[in-house]
Amino acid sequence: MAQPERSYNKKRTRCQECNAIWRFAQGVALSLRCFWYGGPREIRGGCQCVYESRAKPGGANSYEKDLGFAPLDFLKRRLANQHGVAWLDLCCGTGRAVIEAAETWCGSGLDGSVRLAGVDLVPMFGSIRAGRDCMDLAAASVERWETTERFDLITCVHGLHYIGDKLGLIQKASGWLKDGGLMMMHVDYRNMRIRGRASSAGQIGKDLRRAGFRYVPWRHLLICNGRNRHPLLYRYLGADDRAGPNYTGQAAIESYYERTGSRPALYVRG
Repeated sequence: MAQPERSYNKKRTRCQECNAIWRFAQGVALSLRCFWYGGPREIRGGCQCVYESRAKPGGANSYEKDLGFAPLDFLKRRLANQHGVAWLDLCCGTGRAVIEAAETWCGSGLDGSVRLAGVDLVPMFGSIRAGRDCMDLAAASVERWETTERFDLITCVHGLHYIGDKLGLIQKASGWLKDGGLMMMHVDYRNMRIRGRASSAGQIGKDLRRAGFRYVPWRHLLICNGRNRHPLLYRYLGADDRAGPNYTGQAAIESYYERTGSRPALYVRG
């Protein structure tokens, strides 16, 4: 399925949640809801309506190219040393990557040893064959979705660009990892702004490194090895949906933060 364009429709409509005027991107359902958390109204974009869902055409093989990493090989290595493994794909689009993974595991007779989950705002999921009980696809905002499960692998392939509170999701998702687990997310530091600073990417990158994250710049890939217990130093203020395209060539959401200090402090929402 072709990826929807990100240029904006001229038609405007009101958000179903906060009644703010919202310009929906072309190719995105007009039923998307606004999740406004109370940031300053002067920030452009007003509410935090975010178009998480993209019709991503790629399956597990596409993920290998985007991540430079083979998810199924990683899970198989983990399974050699433990009873079961779990993979969570955030902003999973059609869910093709985890659906293909389920087919692979079931074909090997190992479906009882694996748990696969995908989350995306709009339920444009591909069809799932009967008997694939090892997987679950949830239609929900990844920012509001919660789980008590722990995962060996968490991925978010080019999905964080369309999220309002990027650091909040990074912090939360890294806490869902098992010990020795791996989280990989594409993120462009230039789509995150610190209030009062002309340039923010360097400081945000430094703080993420201090918190235990690793960044691969040529892939725009943020990596966390093992469950992260180091809080970030930012208060989320709001988001701007009119930031324009980032390195992917698609329009992205720009996120605004206030840095709360130079010593470890709890991550807080505005």
